[in-house]
Amino acid sequence: MIKLAYKIMKQKKSISIGMIICIFMLIVLTMTTFMYLDYSFEDLEINLEEKYGNTDIILYNFDDVEIDVDNILLDIKVDNISEGCVFEAKAGSNIVYIYGLDFDTYPLINDVKIDNFNEAGTNNLYLTETAEELLGYNHGNPIDIEVGDAEYSFEYTGTINKKSIYEFGNKESIKAYIPIQQIESNMDIHNRNLYFLDIAEGESVSRTVEKLKTENPDISVINVLEHKNLTRKTMTSSFVYAVIFVLLALAAVTWGILFNFSSIILNDFISQIGFYRTLGLSTQKATKIFKYYSLILGMIGLVSGVVIGILAGNLSIFIQYDSFHFQLPTDYSIYTCIIIAIVIPYWTMIIQINKMKDLTAITMLNQYKKNNFDEEKYNSRRSLLIGIGFICLFSLRYLADDYFDGLKLSILNILFVTSILYGIQYISPHILGFISKFLRGKRYVNFFLSFKNVVINKKQVRGLLGTIITVIAFQIGMYSVFHNVRVDSANKFENQYNGDIFINDIYTDEDTIEQKIKEIESIDGVQRLEKGAKQYLQIQGNNIVAYFIDSEDFQTFFNYDFIDGGDSKKIYEAYESGKNNVIIGEGLKLKGDIKTGDVLPLEDVDKVLNLNVIGICDSNEYMGNVVYLNKDLYPDIKINLLTVKFKDGYDKEALYNEIENILKTGLVIQPSMLSKEVLRDRFKKNAIKNTQYIEYILLFMTTIAIYTVINSINIFVEKRKREYAMLFSLGANRKTLSKNIIIEGLIIITTGLILSLLTGYLITPCFVDVAMFTSGMSKVSMYSFDIKTSLGILLYAFCLFTIMICFKAHEYKNKDYISILKED
Repeated sequence: MIKLAYKIMKQKKSISIGMIICIFMLIVLTMTTFMYLDYSFEDLEINLEEKYGNTDIILYNFDDVEIDVDNILLDIKVDNISEGCVFEAKAGSNIVYIYGLDFDTYPLINDVKIDNFNEAGTNNLYLTETAEELLGYNHGNPIDIEVGDAEYSFEYTGTINKKSIYEFGNKESIKAYIPIQQIESNMDIHNRNLYFLDIAEGESVSRTVEKLKTENPDISVINVLEHKNLTRKTMTSSFVYAVIFVLLALAAVTWGILFNFSSIILNDFISQIGFYRTLGLSTQKATKIFKYYSLILGMIGLVSGVVIGILAGNLSIFIQYDSFHFQLPTDYSIYTCIIIAIVIPYWTMIIQINKMKDLTAITMLNQYKKNNFDEEKYNSRRSLLIGIGFICLFSLRYLADDYFDGLKLSILNILFVTSILYGIQYISPHILGFISKFLRGKRYVNFFLSFKNVVINKKQVRGLLGTIITVIAFQIGMYSVFHNVRVDSANKFENQYNGDIFINDIYTDEDTIEQKIKEIESIDGVQRLEKGAKQYLQIQGNNIVAYFIDSEDFQTFFNYDFIDGGDSKKIYEAYESGKNNVIIGEGLKLKGDIKTGDVLPLEDVDKVLNLNVIGICDSNEYMGNVVYLNKDLYPDIKINLLTVKFKDGYDKEALYNEIENILKTGLVIQPSMLSKEVLRDRFKKNAIKNTQYIEYILLFMTTIAIYTVINSINIFVEKRKREYAMLFSLGANRKTLSKNIIIEGLIIITTGLILSLLTGYLITPCFVDVAMFTSGMSKVSMYSFDIKTSLGILLYAFCLFTIMICFKAHEYKNKDYISILKED
């Protein structure tokens, strides 16, 4: 059987080589993707371990009250503990939080990495790279620290690697680290209000945290393990969603390729199978050789693909992470490759064989004639009606948007995509037939005859165009998902914010801020200035971006539509009158299943705020989980956000430069100052992060898909060898035949690519809706089509197709009709 299968490979050499290359590329892509994913998750775990170490819980307060840790931890088993202190201070005009760490015991909790650590020093201060950049200090610079009315001098000794330390508290505050022994000796501060705990193995961290919170309401308790898990989830979720989406597409492409291949091979050999049946063999025995044939092709593609995939995977890791440590594939990646290369080809072959079990030998022999020459029974009208029916079914999508959402709409979108693909496939030969009726004249005889010949082979051309449309439109749809998310983020920002200049990260004292505000407001051309504050809060370990804004500014600077909560006027009135009321963004609503009337427990460093949800707005969810709070809730909160709106008719660039000069004067740390246009581009760029590799996968998948279509066109040419031999016998020369092959190929390719562009445009909303639902995000406000990328895909495909068809035509320049008939 193996020898006979090998003979089939030789007989169908071009088809066999094409399928081996397809399987090979699928395996390379799968292996590379899994190796990259494995290393990415492994690298993430290393970074998490480096950042959090053995820290499970942190206890602290900012009230300069010492924590009685011996009494608190009386019934709690702890492996390691490190004590310290934390308090607020000033460095010049900047608010700085001082963290006193015991560098003798802290390494047991987390092995923090410090550049230029000085064990023998007496007045050492350490900063992270971020704080160093903000403050503008260099190693050896003196830093004067004010605590109350007292002033102390320290030396900036070394830099802490921010990846090796968990910085808790307000993310936007500047933090400095001093050995606790030096704080005691230099500053005479002896309070211990900060503890890092490594809970004993087997103890429940979450239960311990709840116990500590219940028994010690005046102490802030941080569940670091939960933060660690949340960081892991946050950093992997969007990437994993994107990879799953691509892998599902890969599975669909793989199944389509191999299912089509099995059908083609069996149809090509149907006369031989029919002959075996006349000898008394069953269908299973007569087709057993083709099972071996699929296994041999799969094995060749598997072995070569795994080897190259391992090398490609290591190369992608090296390019992305700039480090080389030779990786070997995991077991599940090997098993997946075996399924793709061995199981699926064998399974699809069995499915196609089972379709033939009810056919008699005579029927098979007749089927051979029909498949190759006789198209009289191809029901043209029925095919057209089926195509129109599928397109009508797809048109229902525009009604479904108004009546369905979530999972139901996603399922319907999958149905609609299938419908339009089948619809375009069924009517595509009729489009060519309609065009052919208008082709006349003697000047372009070869083109006219080639076009007519394509139209005559309706059944084969339909399958070929269907393959082109499916694989190319699918790639366009997947690229469109990333494009829509980015454009939607930028559009939402532009439409929802009325400011012209956005000033963030203001680190200075209140008097300086008020002075800068007065100077900006006095500029001729400034219409209004919004003062606000941004602070990070939490809900069950999830970071929440809280904006403290008064009602009047909210209505002036934001164009939000309220999707829940009733009339906007009533919501603003409730927002202004009740400081315990909160407005939340739609993204938080979807992730937390929150509705108006619910009580939202927002956790601050030293308290829990139980707030009433009075409205849900369509805020730009790419900013994160967003809530809007009345400034009266935090009367002493420091302003760290300014939004400036200009009057019409003024030079915005000149006003921007004037405000920039004001902020440069007297501020050690320059705030982040960005125009609306720059922020729009930033939102567009950062809406989806870490997707470069995904887009490389899509490019490789596009190449595989195109090669699959090339193989299908190759099969289309191979199946017409007898037709070409007849043309030779009637006097056609080799040059004319080669020219006709090229023209026919270009007609099919051009038609397929144009219809692919149309189909890709139609299915883009379906792809986007499904992707947004699976990733837990709200629907985009408006669909957009990435015409540049789509045309790039078409150009890339057209070039590959053209090169292939030219090579194929060249093969027939050196053949006569006798050799062609022998091959057939």
